[in-house]
Amino acid sequence: MKKFLAFIVILCIAAAALGCGNRDVEDGRKVLNAYLSSVKDGKYEEAYGLLCRQDKKKISREAFNSWFDAVAKIQEVKSFKITSRADVFKNMTVYDDKYTKALGFAVTQELDKKIAGVEVTPYGEEEYKIMVVFENGEWKIFTGYEDLKANTDKLLEAAGINK
Repeated sequence: MKKFLAFIVILCIAAAALGCGNRDVEDGRKVLNAYLSSVKDGKYEEAYGLLCRQDKKKISREAFNSWFDAVAKIQEVKSFKITSRADVFKNMTVYDDKYTKALGFAVTQELDKKIAGVEVTPYGEEEYKIMVVFENGEWKIFTGYEDLKANTDKLLEAAGINK
């Protein structure tokens, strides 16, 4: 009987520990879903608001909006799906910022390519990975983008679209 009770106690402790992780994963997934839905629906201001501090240091609101305007001219996301499983990271440093928690999700998407032969990375892939980081008590998106203006100019040039 003591072994059975010990087993039940261990199961309860394990379930409680897993539950905390599952809550983080679910909360992170909700933020990622809001971000991807905003981008898909052309609500770039809303999407920008979900970016982490590190991304906002490197990406202006104008550059972010211009990038996704350019991407929308080349392809349309018809649907997306976020994997139910996440890679969980603790005490992670990205550039100069330290995060107590971070999640890596895989996203699959169905695309309607408006201009064939022009690659949009990573959003032009049918599957890609994206990070969600815990910052100041909230889950935020980490894209890792740098110099989006130059990337936007290259993308538009490759597509033969005037600015």
